[in-house]
Amino acid sequence: MAKVIISCAVTGSVHTPSMSDALPITPEQIASQAIEAAEAGAAILHLHARVPEDGSPTGNPEVYLRFLPTIRRGTERAVHSGCWEICAPRFLAPTCVVSR
Repeated sequence: MAKVIISCAVTGSVHTPSMSDALPITPEQIASQAIEAAEAGAAILHLHARVPEDGSPTGNPEVYLRFLPTIRRGTERAVHSGCWEICAPRFLAPTCVVSR
């Protein structure tokens, strides 16, 4: 059997709740769905943050910090997040990239 690497983009990129009612928008929903994706076999979790009140995309590092630590505690899968350029200098070790 061929080996494959599954990457799961839990939140999509510029998607909004009007496009799908399954789109996770709160930090709790994003963390939960990312951990579930890892448990289902995803090797890489690609994530973008959402403004919890309306689901619009945001690059605010503080929003990422509301779900990335939970994901890190919940799985050892690699995490690639849209906050790389913004928060990596401040938060690289604890949050933005998890690779084991």
